[in-house]
Amino acid sequence: MAPRPAGCHDPRSSSAWLGQICLVSLPRAVSRAHAREGSHCAWRWQESRGSVCAFGMPATPEKAVVRAAYDIGSGLSKVQVAEVEPRARTILRVLHAEQRQCLMREAMALRGDGSIGAEALAECAQILREMKARAEALGAAEHAAIATAVFREASDGQGFLDATVNGELGLRASVVSQRVEGEIGFLTAVAAASDAGVGCGERGVVAWDSGGGSFQVSALGGTGLDVWGVHLGSASATALMVEAVQGRSFAEEQSPNPCSIDDCLALAERMRADIGPAPGWLLDRLAARGDPVTVIAIGGKTGAFGNSAQACGKAMWTAGELWAAIECLAGSTDGDLQAAGFTTVRMILPKLVLVHTVMSIVGMESARHLPSAGGCAGMLLCDSLWAFSPARSSH
Repeated sequence: MAPRPAGCHDPRSSSAWLGQICLVSLPRAVSRAHAREGSHCAWRWQESRGSVCAFGMPATPEKAVVRAAYDIGSGLSKVQVAEVEPRARTILRVLHAEQRQCLMREAMALRGDGSIGAEALAECAQILREMKARAEALGAAEHAAIATAVFREASDGQGFLDATVNGELGLRASVVSQRVEGEIGFLTAVAAASDAGVGCGERGVVAWDSGGGSFQVSALGGTGLDVWGVHLGSASATALMVEAVQGRSFAEEQSPNPCSIDDCLALAERMRADIGPAPGWLLDRLAARGDPVTVIAIGGKTGAFGNSAQACGKAMWTAGELWAAIECLAGSTDGDLQAAGFTTVRMILPKLVLVHTVMSIVGMESARHLPSAGGCAGMLLCDSLWAFSPARSSH
């Protein structure tokens, strides 16, 4: 391996990874071509202080390992099982990907005591047991998990991770910060763009990830990866619609439907105040005409961006097209939305309003949804998540 620059942290030397992420500096198709040629691929390491270091990595092929990455979110638990070539940081073949709904953020809001509660945690545990069994049946020898927004806040979240996710299942889960969540989202968006043939390159990607309790927008800047994180997601937006806009108790009624267009406008105004101004780096990045970007919105088909694509009838939409879809759906009952093919119908309008509000705040002309199993693809490519791996120990 080529020597690292002085002062550059080597992710493979430590199992402590919070706040750090490895950024693939070439699309995976290019990386694989370089590996076949036996040349060196360039990689960057993003440290928590925001500096970027570069080092050469021999890209000679090695024996593939089957890994399972688990993204335990506030509303969905996701898993992706894939054959990975660790040394070249390449996903060779995805064997399985799925997401299962478990509304832990909503359960926490309903309880009102700062805990997720035994019932929702038991449901999550069973989902993870089934996911792990399926992964092992496909040959997964290595497992790693991240836990996101709801676990950063719930009083019983860490205990569940320690006793069940790590103790019983051995998934090596850690509660990650929003910054790390944004970094993994960026890796996932770059991988998704490469797979979809979106020729924007990693510097042309603005990654957007939105879950049940938070959203993150991330992009490469002049000194490293910039991440903007806000504690507002699908479940919290729905609670805002019911309680702050409609003046009802979310504990008694979880569906805001039918939502009037005035409800949607009021929710957008409240969200705009809660979100606050966008960071300057993001405004500049989106406004730069000489350096065009593509906003890659990742997540499953039933997430906020999948619903936005469904409502607009296409994978790439503008803010104007999304608002037109909101106007069309305003006034719909739960039954109307279900008949139209939506799932988790009580959250549909709040999700769409959240997406539109963020687009308006940052001046985003359009967003493109590329389906993913949460941040699992990025996790599979993140060196430090697999520091325990025998495949890494000899490198």
